[in-house]
Amino acid sequence: MNNTKQNTISVRINDDMKNNFKMFCKNSGTTMSKAIYMFIKQSLREDGLPFLIEEFNNNYNNDDNGHIIVRVQSDIKNGFSSLCEDFGITMSMAIKMFILKCLDRKHLPFKLVR
Repeated sequence: MNNTKQNTISVRINDDMKNNFKMFCKNSGTTMSKAIYMFIKQSLREDGLPFLIEEFNNNYNNDDNGHIIVRVQSDIKNGFSSLCEDFGITMSMAIKMFILKCLDRKHLPFKLVR
């Protein structure tokens, strides 16, 4: 039995982005939570993000009335938080960048493991 403590990461995004990402994930054969979890694990495994932060501007739509919640183990959340701090961004910003990159490229920036 796994007794690892679970934590949540909550990301506020606008409804259009959330709906587009939900459809993208469905078409990719996964869920939003699983895609974000895989992104976090991949980032920790590679000790970096699978895209350049410089590709993004900070002009996110402030109409962030939707949200996505991802459940992760405490150690994974802490490691991802630390990784994001090293890049000078929040976990929420990194996940928003990941979502935008997926929607822009029309594929996940890593291979989907089943």
